[in-house]
Amino acid sequence: MSAIFTDLNQVKRTVKEIIKRYDVDILINNAGIWTDDNLETNHPEKRGEALKTNILGPIQLTEELLPYLKNKKESIIFNVISTSGVDDIPSGDNTLWKTYGASKWGFAGYTHALRESLRSSDIKVLQFFPGGFDSNLYENAKRNNPHNQPWMMKTEDIADIVIFALTRPSDVYVEKIIVSKKQ
Repeated sequence: MSAIFTDLNQVKRTVKEIIKRYDVDILINNAGIWTDDNLETNHPEKRGEALKTNILGPIQLTEELLPYLKNKKESIIFNVISTSGVDDIPSGDNTLWKTYGASKWGFAGYTHALRESLRSSDIKVLQFFPGGFDSNLYENAKRNNPHNQPWMMKTEDIADIVIFALTRPSDVYVEKIIVSKKQ
């Protein structure tokens, strides 16, 4: 998937096809690949892949879809980032996955700037910072982290939070949600 959204021409074609088929009023950017310092020791190319997938891909998709969303009465851009993109909670400690953390900080910065630039429009921009939850993120990175780890949140709990945020009344603006597992 990452190649689709890091290639600008492919992004343009994909957005054009989506708009032709669907009436889009919500964009959920949930791109992400994991890398950590140990992985990068043997596979330094992971740095570039993480930055392109975790920052460039969602930015390009958002910017390409933005003119369409601006013509809607109401729309939402929901950016799933990571607690690795905040620094005031324990799960935001990126000392062992610096590139991944940098990619999430970069996407958080973009999302903040986008939200402020669209504040007077009918587009809501939401930053969602989940801590680790049960997904295929680590398996896709070829890490041996099985599911159901004590530090992982349940995927259905994350889904409930997403649904909550997306279904608020039009006069309620949820700007940022940070969730992590109770330690």
